[in-house]
Amino acid sequence: MGNLHQLILPLVLFAVGELNGTLVDGLEDDWPIDASTLTDATSDTLLAGPDFVRVSATNDAYNLYLLVEFSAPVNLRTADLTLLIDADDNPATGFPDSGRGMDFIWDFDRNRGTSTLTSRGDIGRGNLVERIAPDASATIHEIAISLEALPAAQTRDPVHIILKEENSRDRVPDSGSAFSYTLEGPLSVQPMPIDPFKDPRAIRIVSWNVLRDAPFKSDNQAAFLRILEALNPDIVLFQEFYDVSTALLLRYFQDNLQTASDQQWEIARMHDCITLSRFPIENSWPSNGNIVSRHLTGEAIGADLLIANNHFPCCENESGRVNEAANLIQLLGTRLQDTTSFPQSLIIGGDLNSGGRAPELIDLTTSLVPLEMASPRHLYEYDQYTWGSLGSFWGSSRLDFILFDPATLFRDKAFILDTDVLPSSALEQLNLEAGDTFISDHLVLVMDVRSPQLPEPLQAAPMEADGSTVSNWWGTLNGLEYPWIHHEDLGWMYLYESGQGYWSRHTSGIWFWTGSSTWPWIYAARGL
Repeated sequence: MGNLHQLILPLVLFAVGELNGTLVDGLEDDWPIDASTLTDATSDTLLAGPDFVRVSATNDAYNLYLLVEFSAPVNLRTADLTLLIDADDNPATGFPDSGRGMDFIWDFDRNRGTSTLTSRGDIGRGNLVERIAPDASATIHEIAISLEALPAAQTRDPVHIILKEENSRDRVPDSGSAFSYTLEGPLSVQPMPIDPFKDPRAIRIVSWNVLRDAPFKSDNQAAFLRILEALNPDIVLFQEFYDVSTALLLRYFQDNLQTASDQQWEIARMHDCITLSRFPIENSWPSNGNIVSRHLTGEAIGADLLIANNHFPCCENESGRVNEAANLIQLLGTRLQDTTSFPQSLIIGGDLNSGGRAPELIDLTTSLVPLEMASPRHLYEYDQYTWGSLGSFWGSSRLDFILFDPATLFRDKAFILDTDVLPSSALEQLNLEAGDTFISDHLVLVMDVRSPQLPEPLQAAPMEADGSTVSNWWGTLNGLEYPWIHHEDLGWMYLYESGQGYWSRHTSGIWFWTGSSTWPWIYAARGL
């Protein structure tokens, strides 16, 4: 972050020095030692309960961070903690409190809030509070607040904050005042929206924990179908289908999601993990309550997909997650040795109930072949949370993952669908409604993959994440938009494969042909 930041308190100004990146993990070792801090007298509660010690503030380009310390361990899931923010530096707008107009009131035990600045007064996961840590009792808690929700952040006006604990009646600052923080340094701009529509060359993989058969409850069926139709998946990894039969779900996909004339939906299941595919499922194998399946996608992307669909143990059961990951790795290692018509590419997805650098994630990404996290973000936001129950005490978290092998697959795009935070234009474009993804407490993960290899006449190395590659005869290329290619010398051109070379249409309109046997000579329709 590396810029001067300030916390303005009533009549007092605290300056802050260099800022480094803040990781929301419930630890303060990455906080600047001179972070702006307001202390609160201990033992000043009116009733028994949580007692504030201090609040610190800092920011980066995306979030305002609060560090809240209590005199004894507190669990924000059960404490009655409320955060109030005057987000526009205007005392005349919002809910009146202590001489300020508080535009946001956030209830930590509800994981929801209310707002006077948004068209929808009720706000939820990701609209204001991005992340909270830890999800357990502790004396120190960290809170990340989205700068996009704070108009004062963009105008460089102060943001005014109050914290209240309703059980003990303690508050910080004490009654009659609020403290203010002025953000400085470079602030982010709105991220470029991700195009949600699938490239015809890509295979779309969707992973979704559907919350105990929720899609087939009568009130949810229309939303479930709207989501599937909008995403148009090729392979779906469901978790938490318990009472819905395999036959019913397969028939539902066959009846409602059209396939090509030479395709039909196939299905594999183990316990609550169900995998559906437009491509033939050659075989499947159980691992604990999880399932591994091999999909014959070689003709489409040059590799068959070996996909693990998982629902690991929840919450405090770390040893259970590590054990299931170890069993899964052993099974995948065996299956990767199978003789197949095409090379195999490994994908691991599902509700892993993991976070951060959890040991099971380290094992899964390093034990067999180096795997990368797809790292999806929300379509219009930088956020990566995948879980956030409206009625839960737990904060919004990243619990669901898709891991893939970048040496054998090119990740075309990845995103998280949360209709609650989509603009109306995007909802209309996708034929979705704002509450559609509320049918589950988990959000929908999407990853599109295609072959990392450009066609053989280019003889190019696998593409990097940005599409860059090097042909062993044509030089540096970018194939992200293939058959549009960007050549380091010739610029953009559209390629038509022809034998051992290419007819190319340059952006200037000139047609030419070249190949490995003729380059750097080219045959042009007229002189360049």
